Amino acid sequence: MKLSLLAVALTAIALTGCGKPKQALPENSTTYGTSGENGQKLDQAPLDAGSAGGDAPAAAPTEGAAIDPAAPAAAAVDAAKDAAGAVVDTAKDAASATTDAAKNAVNATTDAAKNAADVAGKGMDVVKGAAEGAKKGAMDAASK
Repeated sequence: MKLSLLAVALTAIALTGCGKPKQALPENSTTYGTSGENGQKLDQAPLDAGSAGGDAPAAAPTEGAAIDPAAPAAAAVDAAKDAAGAVVDTAKDAASATTDAAKNAVNATTDAAKNAADVAGKGMDVVKGAAEGAKKGAMDAASK
C-alpha cells in the first residue's frame, strides 16, 4: 500500500514536471474557451445586450469551456502530497512505538539486573555471617 502510494505520487510529479498532461489538450489550447469575434470566453455574457439579437437571452455557458487544463495534474499532486504526508505520519508513529518498546525493554533488563545484584548481595551477607560464626566457634573451642 505504501509503495503504491509512493509510485502514484512520483508518477504524478514526473508527468507534471515534463508537461505530459498538456499534450492531451487541443492544438489551439491557447484560445480554448474563447470566442473568435470579441475575445470573450464562451461562458461570459456578451459585452453589449444588443449584440445578442435584441431581447434574446444570452447563450448558456457551455460545459467544460472554462476548465483549467492543469486541474487534474494539480489534484494528482495534491493527492500525492496528502499520501506522502500520511506515509510520513505512519513512519513517525512506527518509529515512536519502536523507541518506546526499546525503552521499556532496557528498563526491564535494568530492573532484572538490579534484582539479581540484590539477591547476590544478600547471599554474600549470609555467607559472611556463616563464616564469621564458624570463626567465632573455632576460636571459642580453641580457647577452652
